[in-house]
Amino acid sequence: MDHQDLAFQLMALFERPIKEEPQTLLVDFSRGEPVLLSLLLRRGVISPGEAGRTAGVSSARIAAALRDMERKGWIDRTCDPSDHRRTMIQLTEAGRAHILSLRAAVHTRLQRILKELGEEDAAEYLRISRRIRSIAEAVEKETTE
Repeated sequence: MDHQDLAFQLMALFERPIKEEPQTLLVDFSRGEPVLLSLLLRRGVISPGEAGRTAGVSSARIAAALRDMERKGWIDRTCDPSDHRRTMIQLTEAGRAHILSLRAAVHTRLQRILKELGEEDAAEYLRISRRIRSIAEAVEKETTE
């Protein structure tokens, strides 16, 4: 099997992303505001530093994103009760409603795509996607060590 040719074919397949394909939906959902809002939905109250480390973005980018989300009314900043020098962030009701709505929309589109694939192909797609994710994480770990 010519992995070089397969890699070129895969790159060509995604050169023109279609908004409704699973990879595009999930990548869009795992960047920027959605990933931060999802993190806050899961964890509750966290520090901006923790949010940046978890999302893998610089402190400057996290500050800009938080400022924008605060302006939109999606997050609140409070002082850490154990250390008043530290700021903590949490979702507002508007932020919670926004991320739940966004998650539901992505889920609905993915569900439709998987239904069209059929049960066997959908299960196989998920199996292969999990395997690709695992391999990609291992490769990323190797390159950062």
